[in-house]
Amino acid sequence: MPNHVAITAMLTLLAGLQGCAKEGGPCHYQTFSEQHQITDINGNNVSFEAGAFPTIHLQHFNQPPHIGDNVLISGKRIVQGSCTPLMITSITAIQAE
Repeated sequence: MPNHVAITAMLTLLAGLQGCAKEGGPCHYQTFSEQHQITDINGNNVSFEAGAFPTIHLQHFNQPPHIGDNVLISGKRIVQGSCTPLMITSITAIQAE
């Protein structure tokens, strides 16, 4: 019987939240495409020069990156609202000339 009380309380809470207005309003993003140099690879995390770009997980790379590689990072940054602040759409290795 106690489980029924907990489930009923949870359903009542969820039903009440459906009517709540979303805070922050709609989210708007600006696309970007930037070149950065990899300065550190620590486990699954890849870091860039002087903190110029947030650390990125290895899963975003099509091929294993190396320290010193230059990459072109494309994506979207939030400019309004409170949604995901950064979305990576592609990372492309830039070949040395």
